[in-house]
This record gives sequence, C-alpha cells and structure tokens, in this order.
Amino acid sequence: MLKSNHHGKDPTPPQTATEVLRIPFSSIIGGPLKACVEAQAEQAETTAKFIKEVGLDPDKEAEEKE
Repeated sequence: MLKSNHHGKDPTPPQTATEVLRIPFSSIIGGPLKACVEAQAEQAETTAKFIKEVGLDPDKEAEEKE
C-alpha cells in the first residue's frame, strides 16, 4: 500500500493562497517604506542643522579649551 504525504488532502494550493501570491506586496510595502526612509533622512539632516546652529558655538568651544 502506498502512503500519501498529503494525508488524503488535495495537494493543489487553495484559491485564496493563489490570490494572495498575486498581491504586489513590493509595491504596497515598498512605497510607504521608501517614504519613511526618506523622511527619516530629512529629519536627521534637520536635526543636525539645528544642533549646529543653536547647540554648538565653535568660537565658545575653542575659548573653553584654551
């Protein structure tokens, strides 16, 4: 007697599984993810600019070290 690896179940994927594979996840996830990364980079640049303009005074720092 031959044994079945599928325990009597149909080996073809269900229709819902096939439909899920058709969803363009790279487009759905990729667009918002890219926007998030770009926003984070812009935020980091803004923070660095703010720190340089407000938080750091190069002349004062040099005077304190002397």
